[in-house]
Amino acid sequence: MLNYLDFYYFLAITLILVILFIFEYIYIYNYIFLNFNFIFKYFNLNSHFDELSQNVFLICLFISIFFFFILILSKPILLIKNIILNIILIVFLSLIFIYSNSIFLIFISFELLLLVSLNLLKLTSKSERILEAIAEMFIWTLFGSFFLLFSIFLIFNFYNPYLDFFLNNNVLNNILSFSILLGFGVKIPLWPCLSWLLKAHVEASVEFSILLSGFIVKLGILGLVRIIDNFFNNYILYLLIVLNMMAIFDATLRLFSQQDLKRIVALTTVIEMNWLMLCFLLGDSQNIFLANFLIIAHVFSTTSEFLLVESLSKRYNSRDILYIGSLWYNSPNLWYISLFIIFITIGFPGTSIFLAKFIFLPTLLNYSLFLFVFILLIFFLILPIFFIRIWLPLWFGLYHKYNLNFYDLSKKEFFIFFISITFSIILGLFPNLFLFLFI
Repeated sequence: MLNYLDFYYFLAITLILVILFIFEYIYIYNYIFLNFNFIFKYFNLNSHFDELSQNVFLICLFISIFFFFILILSKPILLIKNIILNIILIVFLSLIFIYSNSIFLIFISFELLLLVSLNLLKLTSKSERILEAIAEMFIWTLFGSFFLLFSIFLIFNFYNPYLDFFLNNNVLNNILSFSILLGFGVKIPLWPCLSWLLKAHVEASVEFSILLSGFIVKLGILGLVRIIDNFFNNYILYLLIVLNMMAIFDATLRLFSQQDLKRIVALTTVIEMNWLMLCFLLGDSQNIFLANFLIIAHVFSTTSEFLLVESLSKRYNSRDILYIGSLWYNSPNLWYISLFIIFITIGFPGTSIFLAKFIFLPTLLNYSLFLFVFILLIFFLILPIFFIRIWLPLWFGLYHKYNLNFYDLSKKEFFIFFISITFSIILGLFPNLFLFLFI
């Protein structure tokens, strides 16, 4: 079990790292501002995604935090105070990341946000293996940070804004593009760097999983997307599309060998995040709108999915699909809720995910017939078959008599399920509401 000594030790390390990052940033800022002031003028990122994405990401942040706070209300007061402090830091750093145009502020704020997220993961989880998940997440984050820092080094040392030297030098431009791709790709994560995200979700609490999947991972996508217009060439864009397809294909294959429901939801999130990234990469106005629509729709769907897994785990004392059954008999109201959630996940007509798939698929014909067939088979055939095959035994399978924690929906569960499911359906039936709010 985790003890207070572990917690305070980890907190101390985190604070030291934060202080070091702050001093490093102050040093870099003063040095660069005094000696290379022109670089700030030429390296403010400009992206046609920003005007819409900033508002959407801001709403996404506060929706995730809203669900997060509802779920932590039953925790001890002292723990809640520590969690609130971390959430305030996450909001502050997220606002800097979303609204800043400086590549340096984007880098610093994102790295600090990930450190605070690691501390929040430690605070909220009860798993005995949480330190393993934190260590793996930290190592992968450090790996990505190295390449982002290397990218900044290249910009400061080799770019001549007056001669446009850097962007016309194919070798340096390709090195920079690969460095940025590796830096943000680890944090999204792109294929094959998926292990840390799966591990973090499996060991994390439900509220942290909702925050991680609903918002934090999407910030990595936003960071990569905002840099694409400034530095990436067509070859790197093609590579990104291939990596997105590989991640979707790999996660789909892994689903069939999983028994842990939370790992299944985590893999589903990987598929949806790479789908979101693919929408941004295709770059036409319809897919850009769809990507922003997915950002909001996914917050509600992933909240429902993770909370459903948590609800089943409390009743059956397990997340293993082999030990869950007869849900329709044991918890009838939860069974109805699970039915709605699975319909949303597979994209049943009338839901937000169905609308997103319905808009996305025809646009692929403009780019590649192979991509169209690939997405068609996975989204409309393989994934629906998988989820129905998995959930039928959970709904109507054998009754496990040794599980004695059966009860129906609590008020808190009903409240969160009602909000997330209702908005998933409203967005599917009335997409003009999204247009009205954000455009």
